[in-house]
Amino acid sequence: MYILIVEDDSLIAMALEAILTDAGHRVLGVAHSSAEALALIDDAGAGAELPDLVLLDIDLSDGRGAGIRLAEQMRRRWGIPALFVTAQAGYAQDNRSLALGWLRKPYDGTMLLASIEAMRRLLEGDGPVTPPPGLELFARPPGRAQGW
Repeated sequence: MYILIVEDDSLIAMALEAILTDAGHRVLGVAHSSAEALALIDDAGAGAELPDLVLLDIDLSDGRGAGIRLAEQMRRRWGIPALFVTAQAGYAQDNRSLALGWLRKPYDGTMLLASIEAMRRLLEGDGPVTPPPGLELFARPPGRAQGW
């Protein structure tokens, strides 16, 4: 999958990027704020290749809950699905309409990759998806063309 990482903790972001690339995923980039994420998506969209999925922390460098507003913008403007990757259970569950699911922090590489595979299967309509431990699914999208 082609994935954008939006995480304000640099160490977590670097670890995410390494895990994803080692597993064969392509990473559009790492953003620490909403503005950085929007700039990366705008640049990618200019080349006609938007990310398949955004791994999105809810609290970013530009404020508590900034990831919620970003998820809403990405969905409305580009139809890009998000997976909340956060310890903020209440925010994630209260905003379930803006993401495909929620991966609880802390998590390990195995949990992350199993969650990414579940997201891929969900987005491609590849049969029933059983979430791995640590992942809560929020939505079963019909596909990006219909606004997932």
